[in-house]
Amino acid sequence: MKAKRFNRSFQATLYIRRLMLLAIPIGLIFLMVSGYAFSEMRRQNDASIKNSIDIYEKELSHKLDAVAHFVQWTVVHEHVLEDFNPDNNMGDYRQASEDLRARVGEMQYAIGNEFQYFFYSKENQLFINASSIALDYAAYQAIRDKLINDADVNQSSYIIEWTPYEFNDCTFLYYCICYKDYVFASAIDMKDVSAPLSSLNLGRLGCIQFESGNNVFYATNEVPSGPASLFYSKIAIENTQYDIPFDISIYMDVFSHYGHIFFLLFLIFLLALIFIILMGIYILFTYRKIILPIKLLSDNLAALDRLPEDPDQTQEASIMLSDTNIQELNQINRQFKNLTHEITRLKINIYEAELEKNNFLIHFLQQQIKPHFYLN
Repeated sequence: MKAKRFNRSFQATLYIRRLMLLAIPIGLIFLMVSGYAFSEMRRQNDASIKNSIDIYEKELSHKLDAVAHFVQWTVVHEHVLEDFNPDNNMGDYRQASEDLRARVGEMQYAIGNEFQYFFYSKENQLFINASSIALDYAAYQAIRDKLINDADVNQSSYIIEWTPYEFNDCTFLYYCICYKDYVFASAIDMKDVSAPLSSLNLGRLGCIQFESGNNVFYATNEVPSGPASLFYSKIAIENTQYDIPFDISIYMDVFSHYGHIFFLLFLIFLLALIFIILMGIYILFTYRKIILPIKLLSDNLAALDRLPEDPDQTQEASIMLSDTNIQELNQINRQFKNLTHEITRLKINIYEAELEKNNFLIHFLQQQIKPHFYLN
C-alpha cells in the first residue's frame, strides 16, 4: 500500500521571515568571497613584486661585486698606474690617463655606464676622473673632496665597502680602495640604482624606500604617513640572500595599483546590498499590502464561527472588513460581507419562522383548552 503523502502547511509570514533570514548569510558569503578574492589577488601581486625584486637584487649584487673586483684588481695589478709618478712628464701622465680610461671604458661597456670611476695618486696629489663624467660638477667636486680627505686621513691601505653617501644633495653608492699610494674609487647615483625598479606597477603614489641600518637614505617618492598610510600596502624585503648594502621597502598605492578591481568588487557588493535593501523594502511592502489583508481575512473567517446565535447580538458583532488596493481581496471582502449579511438574514428568517411556529402551537393549544373549559 502506498504511503500517504503528508503536506505540511505554513503561514505566509513564515516564508517571508525565512527569505529575509536567508538574505543575511548570502550577504556574508558574498563578503567572504570578495575578501578572499581581494586578498588572493594581493598575495599574488606581492609574490610577483618579490620575484622581480629578487631578480633585481641578484643582478645588482653581480654588478657591485664585479665593480669591486675591478677596482681592487686595478689598484693592485694595473701597471698603468705606475706611470703616475713624479718622475714622469705631462705626456706620460696624459698617456697613462688615456690607458686607464680605456681600461675603465671596457668595464663600463660590460657592466654599465652608470658607474663612475675616480683615481687619486697621493704621492704627487693627482686626481683624475677615470671615466666620462655623467654627473653635475658640484657632485663631482664633493666626491673628489671626500676621496682626497679619506686618503689624507688614512695613511695606510684601506677599503671602504659599498656605502651610501650624499654628495651635493645627491645620494650615491660609494666604493673606495687604497693600496700603497694609489686610491681608486667608484660611485653610482641612487637614481640609476633604482631605475630598474621603475617598471614595477606600484600605483600613482607608490614608493620604493632604500634603508641602511634602519635608516632611510633614499626614496623614489614621498613615503606616506598619517591616515594616508592606511591606503598603502608595504612589502619589506630584507637583504638576506644577496650581498647588497641596503634593504628595500616597497609602498604600493592600493587604489592606484589594483584599485579598479577593488572598486569593481565594491561596486558588486554595493549592487548586491542595494538589491537586498530593495528586496527587503519589497518584502515589507508585500507584507503590509498583501500579507496583512490576507491575515485579516483569515482572522475574519476564523471569527465567523464565534458569532453569537442571537440575531440581535450577531448584528452588533458584525465583522468589519477594511478595503485594500488588491482587486481580488476587495472582491473576496465584498463576497464575504454579502455572505455574512446573507447568513445573518437567514438566521433572522429562521428565528422569525421559529417564533411564528411557536406562536401557532401556543394558539392551537389554547384552542384545544377552551372546549374543556366550557364542558367543565
